[in-house]
Amino acid sequence: MRDDLDKCREVREAVKEDLDADNSAVVEVSRLPLALNGRGCKVSALGLTLDSGITYSKYAALIRYMDQIAYAHSVRDCLFKFYIGDAFNQGESQLGEQASQIYNKLHWTQGYISNIQWICRAVPESNRDIKICNWKFWMTIAPLDHEEQKHWVSEALECMKMDENWSSEIKTRIESWKMNKELLSIKDEGVRDEARDVALADGASWGEVRNWATTGRIPKKKKSAAEWWSEELDSEKVEGDARTLVFDMAMRYAEDVKNGKVKH
Repeated sequence: MRDDLDKCREVREAVKEDLDADNSAVVEVSRLPLALNGRGCKVSALGLTLDSGITYSKYAALIRYMDQIAYAHSVRDCLFKFYIGDAFNQGESQLGEQASQIYNKLHWTQGYISNIQWICRAVPESNRDIKICNWKFWMTIAPLDHEEQKHWVSEALECMKMDENWSSEIKTRIESWKMNKELLSIKDEGVRDEARDVALADGASWGEVRNWATTGRIPKKKKSAAEWWSEELDSEKVEGDARTLVFDMAMRYAEDVKNGKVKH
């Protein structure tokens, strides 16, 4: 127990350099060695050593316990971002410019805070759900209106029941839906079809499509290496065996560049 307490103090001293000595966050971090020691391992401030000859059952129990700790921390970190954003937004509302005086005394950068503030302003508390502890999801739906946010929160909750990789799946669905929404906002059917073709061919992002819809300027579809070389050979009137030889060499070279075998 004495060794455990020493390690606890070792971690606490490292963290305490930047935090108030009586801050509960210091105590929480410094208790990690105490939480893990004796569960089939020994923990120092900077590493972990499994007990020699550890059984699989004890090893599995340790890993499951560490997984639970990590998951609990990820939930806490996501929820805490909402608290951070709400605190700063309401602080600025009540204190005005005076609230900004705290910025240079924090570990967070102002850009980090601003991003969290924007998401918390965009997603009201009534649209948040404690089951969705994935900050990237909230960032994805932040630009949507409140009714659209509610819809996608509901969709995410359903997706979570069926797919452990739900966050990637729901992000793909949302991005596809947002892109189609922007494409439909283009009134000219010809321009809309052109934008859709370019978006599918080039893998355009929702932001790019939104810019096209706003400006009405659609970039030309990127040509594949095969299309480009075919047109070049046509323009130079290269035919027969020479055309086949040059084209095959160009395709092999393009493939090598793609695979990093040669520098372009």
